[in-house]
Amino acid sequence: MGKPKVLITGANGLIGSHLVQKAKNKYNLAYTSKSFREYHDDAFKQFDWLKLDDIYSFLSSIKPEYIVHTAGITSIEYAALNPIETEIVNVKAVSEIVRYCVENQVRLIHFSTDFVFDGKLKDYKELDPVNPISIYAKSKANSERIVLEGCNNSVVIRPS
Repeated sequence: MGKPKVLITGANGLIGSHLVQKAKNKYNLAYTSKSFREYHDDAFKQFDWLKLDDIYSFLSSIKPEYIVHTAGITSIEYAALNPIETEIVNVKAVSEIVRYCVENQVRLIHFSTDFVFDGKLKDYKELDPVNPISIYAKSKANSERIVLEGCNNSVVIRPS
């Protein structure tokens, strides 16, 4: 049995870039980013998550068994200035990823944020209700809901 096919999105981001480096020799790896930056090998696939109509066919071309989705708009300031783009990338693109995962029995590991909480408590628990304040946080809370309600074979991770 060969190595599982894993797709890591957001390969130029803080989390995605570390995951790519850790996973390179352990999995049959594909990884994406909107820009090339440092990746120049066959495993790298340039992709822009704004292209909603292309997401399903893009994922179909890779045929992953696992998707580790770290891509998204992560700047609170940028999200506030670009709410429509934030909604497309952080929410609508996730809906397309979920649709692909459900229809193709793919495990989805979705990265969110602890910003889905309002910061009133010192120590949040996994099942505490979310109360997002910013446009960014609201988009991530919506993406979590889409993943957890739409894909039984998923997990959401909220790094701080």
